[in-house]
Amino acid sequence: MLDGAIRPTRGAAEFAPGDHVCAVYRSAPERDAMVETYIRGARVAGHRTMFLDRDEAPALYGGRHVTDPRSLLADFERQAVMAVAEGYGAWAVVVDGTALVLTPESRASFARWEHLADRMFRSSGKIRALCVYDGREIGADAAAELGVLHQQTLPDDTPFHLCAGAEDVRLDGELDLATLSLLDSAFATVTSARDGDVVVDVSQLDFVDHRSLHVLGRHAEAHGKRVVLRSAKPIVRRLIEAAGVPAVTATTS
Repeated sequence: MLDGAIRPTRGAAEFAPGDHVCAVYRSAPERDAMVETYIRGARVAGHRTMFLDRDEAPALYGGRHVTDPRSLLADFERQAVMAVAEGYGAWAVVVDGTALVLTPESRASFARWEHLADRMFRSSGKIRALCVYDGREIGADAAAELGVLHQQTLPDDTPFHLCAGAEDVRLDGELDLATLSLLDSAFATVTSARDGDVVVDVSQLDFVDHRSLHVLGRHAEAHGKRVVLRSAKPIVRRLIEAAGVPAVTATTS
């Protein structure tokens, strides 16, 4: 765990408490620049910082993100409370999670944790997080699977984001034939991590096709749930009716 002085870099990223960002790097210098820029920005904002490199992250998580995620989330919350008690505005953590997502099975487990953490970070308002991954090792498909579960990706080339909103799930971007597989894995994560019906804010969704609606409905039915698309545009409501997806409904507010 590193919390000492680091070299300042130009163009410090501006993020706020509650933000949960994913970044993919392709070299050690690129990773260092990302981490340094983020941490420098956090310190300028008066936030306490911590960086867990790819060797330290597995020791911290220790499988608890799978077996006891609530306990691990409580540890994150305690770190944030301590930081605020010491006079910091928030706790900023950077985690290199590469070693935790090297297989499809471990990636699916970690993706569920990422969504749970995303919800807690948003509700806490005292934590900001940057998750970084080595794109050379995990590959483009895995990077995309992880990226869409964050509020923002760096570089921002993700076709959509499915992340925690203030009270529900937020879905933005575009959903079409090219994103079906990605939506399939992302929504499987979200539905398994949430109790009850899944309420999705789609006010920032630019486009959705009928195939994507069927993906949402299939996962909802598999878990005995319904999907409620909140703040849906009229065309989305008409598409749901035309596609015949009983597990998906839409509201205008």
